[in-house]
Amino acid sequence: MIVLLNGALGVGKSTAAEGLAGQLEACANLEADALAAADHLKPGSPERSEVVRAGLLELVPIHLRHGARNLVISSVWETPSELAALRAPLWERHSPVHVFRLECAAEEAERRIRRRAARGTDPARLAFELGRNRELVELLQRGAEVGDLGRPIDTTKRTPAEVVDRIHAEVTAAVELVTHDPAWREAFERERQELRSVLDERALAIEHIGSTAVGELIAKPIVDIAIGVRDLDTAQEWIPALARLGYHFLDYPENTTRRFFKKGAAGATHHVHVLEADGAEYRDHLRFRDALRADPARRDAYAALKHELAAAHSRDRIAYSDAKSEFVAEVLAESGEGTSAEVG
Repeated sequence: MIVLLNGALGVGKSTAAEGLAGQLEACANLEADALAAADHLKPGSPERSEVVRAGLLELVPIHLRHGARNLVISSVWETPSELAALRAPLWERHSPVHVFRLECAAEEAERRIRRRAARGTDPARLAFELGRNRELVELLQRGAEVGDLGRPIDTTKRTPAEVVDRIHAEVTAAVELVTHDPAWREAFERERQELRSVLDERALAIEHIGSTAVGELIAKPIVDIAIGVRDLDTAQEWIPALARLGYHFLDYPENTTRRFFKKGAAGATHHVHVLEADGAEYRDHLRFRDALRADPARRDAYAALKHELAAAHSRDRIAYSDAKSEFVAEVLAESGEGTSAEVG
C-alpha cells in the first residue's frame, strides 16, 4: 500500500511518517518536499508541484522493484486536483493509496513551529514559515470543501505515537464480519432522516444497500447507503453539507461511476455512495439486495462465500471485494439483466 500524509506546517507529518514507516512491513519513507528543495521552485507553484509529482512517480517503482511493499509519503498537496494528479498514477502502480490530512489548532501549530525554530532557524525563515502556515491552512480548508485532500486527523491533543496508531489501525484493518444486527435497519432509517435534512431535492432516492440491508446475513458492521441523483457532479456540491454529518469525501481513482463518502473514526460506521439513479450500478445494488432478501438459499450461499473470503483475504479489503464479483454476477444474471462490478 501507499500512504500519503498531507497537511500544513506544524501538524506532525514528518514525525508521523517516520513512525508509521517503522510499523509497516518493508516500508520506505519518502519526504516529498525534499524533492523540490530548491530556491528556484516557489512554494505552491505549479513548477514545484510538477517536480514533486514527477520525482515520486520515478522513485516509487524503484523502491517497489527493490523490495518495498509499503510506502509512506509526506508533503503538502494544496488542491484536490494536485492530489488527484498524483494519486491516480500511484494507484495504477501500487494500490491501495490511502490519504490522510493532518490538522492542528493554530496556536499549537505555531508553538510547534517556534519550538523547531529554536533549534537554529533564523528569524526571517521563522517569519516566512508562520505566514506560509496560515496561508496553507486556509488553502487546505477551502480545498476540502470542494474535493478530497485526505481523511482529516486532528493532531492537536494527540501524541505522535497516538497519531501513528490511529493511521496504522485504519490502513491495516482486517475484514471483520459479524452476525446480522437488526439495529442496522434502524440506524439506516435515522441516517436517512439526517441526510434528508441536509441535502436538497436532487437526492432522488436514499436506499439501504449492501449486506447490512439483508436480514440474517453476516456483514461488516458498516451501513451502506445509496443516494440516487441525475448528475454525479451534485455530490461535489454536497461535500460541506455531508461534512456536517461527519462524512468525508474520498476521491478513489476507480470511482468513475459513483462518488463515495465515509463516516466514522478509525474504520467507518457508514458509507454513502452517490450514484446516477438511472445507471446500471444503482439498479444492480438494489437488484442484488432484493435477490438475497427474497431467497434464503442465495443469502446463505453468499454468507458462506464471505466467510471463506474473509479468512483468505483478512488484511486485503480490495481482494476480498473483488473475489465476490463472480457470485454477484451470477445472481444478477439470473435476474435477467447485466451486472456491475461495483456491487457486493
